[in-house]
Amino acid sequence: MLLITMNEFCGTSLNAMLNPALAGLKPEKRIRGFVTRLPLGEALRRINLYEAAFKQHSRTQTLVFDLVSVATIDDLDDAAIELSRAVHVEKLASSLDEMNARLEAM
Repeated sequence: MLLITMNEFCGTSLNAMLNPALAGLKPEKRIRGFVTRLPLGEALRRINLYEAAFKQHSRTQTLVFDLVSVATIDDLDDAAIELSRAVHVEKLASSLDEMNARLEAM
């Protein structure tokens, strides 16, 4: 199992910055942990698909992930992943339709 650590930047999209009410907002930066049983390349591809789906979903916010590190960790069950507050890559929405369906189900 892999632990992928990334910088997450979330902020106002370029189009929304043209709105004077949103012009002064600064992007938020935080460290985000992802866990996966997938090979690294596939996991990174899925994270990228999630990023793209988020950008399609939100007209005012943008999301960017930058890789910081990758480490091999013990295999965790779903309960342990929840306790760690890490994102389970296999559960990320990989398209706009999937993201919208999950949001509607909430």
